[in-house]
Amino acid sequence: MRTTTRVLSLAILLALTALPGALATGASPGLTLEQAVSLRSVSGAVISPDGARLAWILHEPRDPFAEDDGPARDRLQVAPFAEGTPRIFVGGETDVSAVAFTPAGDAITFLARRGDDEHKALWSIPVD
Repeated sequence: MRTTTRVLSLAILLALTALPGALATGASPGLTLEQAVSLRSVSGAVISPDGARLAWILHEPRDPFAEDDGPARDRLQVAPFAEGTPRIFVGGETDVSAVAFTPAGDAITFLARRGDDEHKALWSIPVD
């Protein structure tokens, strides 16, 4: 039962993080062009071994009306599982994937290509 509650909480958190503004009220039943091109998505969500934290990758598209073309910006975010404000662990011009907590839950590991890196590298960041 507790696992079901956690999975449901995770799904709700991810939906609220990924789709702000997508549920805007108004006369139009669908998304506007501006809303469609600004939709964010979440991937790689993981729960720490002790169940206290949640980490995920938030993909934020570039503004097609103000910025040059390019891939979405990735943010590695971490938040207390029960409640709390997400903290950005990695942001900016990054390509993040394969997020995982260490077995002890004291660090987050991930693959990332940052800046002008040619290849992804394995990174580890202490949680606290």
